[in-house]
Amino acid sequence: MRGSGQFPFYTFSFYIDKRLNKKSSIHAGTELMLTDFLKEHRDYQANSFPNSGITGNESTARIGLFAGHELHIGKTSVLTYLGVYVYDEINYGSAIYNRIGLQRRINNHWLTSLTLKSHGASAEALSLGLGYRL
Repeated sequence: MRGSGQFPFYTFSFYIDKRLNKKSSIHAGTELMLTDFLKEHRDYQANSFPNSGITGNESTARIGLFAGHELHIGKTSVLTYLGVYVYDEINYGSAIYNRIGLQRRINNHWLTSLTLKSHGASAEALSLGLGYRL
């Protein structure tokens, strides 16, 4: 909702990747998204629009499946993902989302990322990430 403020957004991602060549990798995975702004949206809809089908007891967690590409440029890479929600009780926005961003490898195991998650042209979250590669 516009004007409702900023809320934390927690995402836990697990994926596998396959290096295709020196510059490209493909990814497939799942992510759990815990979004505090959906609590506000759920409560607002339940109280203001009782016929909307939202009761206020729905879970605000979402689970998505995604596939993507990683373009390697040295230790930095460009990430592009396309995902679909397989669990989303509130159905806020579209069932399809995309993520685009940058990833930087610190060493062979640790990496950081900065990504933007959106539904089409409507941005939902800017994420700072820390990852560990097995």
